[in-house]
Amino acid sequence: MPREERKQRRVRPVPTPRKFWIHLALFVVVNAGLIALNLIRSPDKYWFQWVLLGWGAGLLLIAYRVFGCCCFNGCKVNAASDPVPKEALK
Repeated sequence: MPREERKQRRVRPVPTPRKFWIHLALFVVVNAGLIALNLIRSPDKYWFQWVLLGWGAGLLLIAYRVFGCCCFNGCKVNAASDPVPKEALK
């Protein structure tokens, strides 16, 4: 198999909005537990913010891939991952 053909096969799938919301729910639940654990076990040393920062950055990148940039044109779901066709909304 030629190298170019292998490169074309390595296309990353676009995450769906459902996967994003599941990831967000896990982010909230796990980090709430980590914050509670940190405040109970070692209230003088805060380390939970590093987990929030790292995981939050990854979550923002996933949100950008799913929803695109909401800064200027409003949130629009990628057409490939939109479960409802535009014709059905009319």
